[in-house]
Amino acid sequence: MAIDTINANYILTAKTLCRHLIVYTAIMKMQPRIIAATIAILLLYVLPSHACINEYRAHLNGTLEYGEAGYGLPGYGTKDDIYNSLRDAKLKYVRSKNLEDYSNYGAWLLRAGQTEDAKHIFIAIEKQQPGLYNTAANLGTAYELLGKNDSAFIWIKKALDINTESHRGSEWIHFKILEAKIKANGNDAYYLTHDILGLDFGDDIKPVYKGTMPIMDLYHHLSYQLGERMALVQPKDAIVAQLLFNFGNTTAITHNVSAALVVYYKAKEYGYSSAIMDKRIVGFKSLERKAEFMGKIIRLVKDHIFEIALALLCIGIIEGIVFLAVLQKWWKARKQNQ
Repeated sequence: MAIDTINANYILTAKTLCRHLIVYTAIMKMQPRIIAATIAILLLYVLPSHACINEYRAHLNGTLEYGEAGYGLPGYGTKDDIYNSLRDAKLKYVRSKNLEDYSNYGAWLLRAGQTEDAKHIFIAIEKQQPGLYNTAANLGTAYELLGKNDSAFIWIKKALDINTESHRGSEWIHFKILEAKIKANGNDAYYLTHDILGLDFGDDIKPVYKGTMPIMDLYHHLSYQLGERMALVQPKDAIVAQLLFNFGNTTAITHNVSAALVVYYKAKEYGYSSAIMDKRIVGFKSLERKAEFMGKIIRLVKDHIFEIALALLCIGIIEGIVFLAVLQKWWKARKQNQ
């Protein structure tokens, strides 16, 4: 059967079912809101779903949204993915001897944890062609991973001076991280009382954004920087943990609580601990349960839609017969009284 024919049959069934629902609910004098909700649910879920994974997601205000699942954690994939990319980058450089390919090879060495080798590559590139943004940024990252935060700060500042819009405008976060590292001087307790990015989402169950940057920009900047950093830094790490907490807050506001919970759990894995986050996890899980409950109802309706339609149709017919019988009885009584 053609797809268009299938869709047409679904729509025809939905329209027929809605007509019977209207007759039935009118007879039973149901409230208009109940009629509208019943029709809306049946109309939405008798239609075929898209091939993507769709689920109910809860928002902070308690509303539910049916759509594609997603908004997971950023990253570069598995270790095998990284080493495969490193191998490919090395082969490409060996063939081309191109400076750009050499730089890319160094970048994958960083991600693979071979930091000293990567540093030497970027120093060699800087000597050969000074002033390149990628070299400055990668050298800053290499020095940071080697624990030389002062040198890292100098090179990241150079990178920002060359290109302030680098890494989709998110490199300011890297700069702020290095500032915090220098101030903390190896004391992780510093991050418990100081927010690296100066963010404040309040103390309530629902995070409230108080910054000046558009929150979607903040979401994308955090996503990009965490994707880079989590490929290099394994748990536990106080800086990544705090960034993840703020990313979870941002995700809750911009997307949904289910996605935010995934980020909060990752923040715990990296060592973040706070009463506020625990309170939000409890609150978000409550909202998520409502979404899961709605999803179960919808799956039940979709699995038994034709049985439900037939039952409602039968009820409508029976009620129609009853209505006609009552009407006929009333008409006879009226005739006798004339």
